[in-house]
Amino acid sequence: MRALLQQAGRAAGRFARPGGRGRGRARRLATALAFGAWLGALAVLPALAADDEARLFNAAAKAFQDGLTGYAEQQMAAFVTNFPTSPRVAEAILLQARAALAQGKTAPALDLLSTNLARAGQVTDQYRFHLGRARFEKGDYPEAAEEFRRLLKDHPASTRLLEAAYWEAFALYKLQQRDRTVDLLRKPDGNFQQAARAGGNPEYQARGRLLLAEALFGQQQLAEAEAVLGGVPTNQVEIAWLRQNLLCRIQLGSDRAELALANTTNLVALASASSRPVLVAESMLLQASILELLGRTAAAIAAYDRIPAAGVPEAFQRNAFLKTVELSLTQNDIAAASARLEKYLAARPQDAKSDVV
Repeated sequence: MRALLQQAGRAAGRFARPGGRGRGRARRLATALAFGAWLGALAVLPALAADDEARLFNAAAKAFQDGLTGYAEQQMAAFVTNFPTSPRVAEAILLQARAALAQGKTAPALDLLSTNLARAGQVTDQYRFHLGRARFEKGDYPEAAEEFRRLLKDHPASTRLLEAAYWEAFALYKLQQRDRTVDLLRKPDGNFQQAARAGGNPEYQARGRLLLAEALFGQQQLAEAEAVLGGVPTNQVEIAWLRQNLLCRIQLGSDRAELALANTTNLVALASASSRPVLVAESMLLQASILELLGRTAAAIAAYDRIPAAGVPEAFQRNAFLKTVELSLTQNDIAAASARLEKYLAARPQDAKSDVV
């Protein structure tokens, strides 16, 4: 402000004439110019604040989209602190909670969403949805199902209808309520089927059908489960793997072990394409266990032997090793079992001091 006054004074001085009257007019002109400059500065401040508000929100939102969830969480918290009266506060809190949830920070996410639900406004359905997800991740399946149920009931125009219907059914499946799971997913006039017909998220359409098939499988309705699997698209690797895995288990359950074994070849290939070591391990273990079931002990041992070399997590490697020892003993090959044990412990001396093996 001092700089503005000085600038105004210099400008007025250029118009001043010698003598008192000129100096008086100059002072009055300087005052007027300074006052005008001050008003102009005040007018600029809201614009600068609005620019800062938009810049901070957009930067945090982009960080969230780019997977920088820790930074996004911090920046959205800063946004709420610095701009508490912004119309985007509810959205900022939602993104802050989602960023926390993406990091596995369930308790902070639940606290943010539950304490701010009353002022969520136009994004109340989004708060409800992520409250359900947070409760699901916490393992509180009854409360999770209730959150999704309320979303479906209270927000019929929400963009989350298909996802909410899926997660409600999944929460009930986790509660071993397979009859209700099947009913929610299969009923033509139910929320899931209606949202699927309306063209909801294709991934959730596929996951809903997979869950329906899994629930039918759990009820030993194997033919119905296999028929549902036929309608599951396979254009996503993980979805294709889930479909193939359940198909192999259905075939095993319906006394078609040879066909299931043949299908594990594609299962292992899909797991490798997913770049997820856990899927690779589960696929190879299933393949080896089918060989064991068919009485092909030597082939089963060889299949179990291949698992550690696939770079799978240590727990799966240990499980595969124990199976090779068990199968060697069933063949009365004590020397082979002892050799395997010695080799395993030599590579993992920490296990020699435990009762893991």
